[in-house]
Amino acid sequence: MAVYELRLFVIILIMTQAVPRSFVIGNRTFNFSAVAVTTVEQEKGLMNATVTNKTFILFIFQDSSIYPFWMYNTYSNLDIIWINDTAKSGTVVYFVNATPCINKPSADCPSYIPEEYANYVIETKAGFDVKLGERIIFNYI
Repeated sequence: MAVYELRLFVIILIMTQAVPRSFVIGNRTFNFSAVAVTTVEQEKGLMNATVTNKTFILFIFQDSSIYPFWMYNTYSNLDIIWINDTAKSGTVVYFVNATPCINKPSADCPSYIPEEYANYVIETKAGFDVKLGERIIFNYI
């Protein structure tokens, strides 16, 4: 199977799987405003987006790994939360409060690199109350 065919197969497989529409942390439930599955969606993230207290974007990766994030052309401080997940729930393995990187060349923007493997990442407006090791439950529709 050619590399292109394999990538297309993986994208179709991921897109046909159930995708969480919300998550529960503690006794609070939050809806995802966007889900980033494809490389294009993941590269865009919240770039050039208006971010509110109800903005939660879920990044879904096929495998657990170290996934760096950056804030190029992102105008709001964000909390970036890396989660090691087992389908219906996961554990917060790393988080940072990331600052915007605007009016700079992309090469001048810092990368935020987790210390643990994760297969899901949530970006939200800075100030989200989350703790290392906290359990997150995903809700599917």
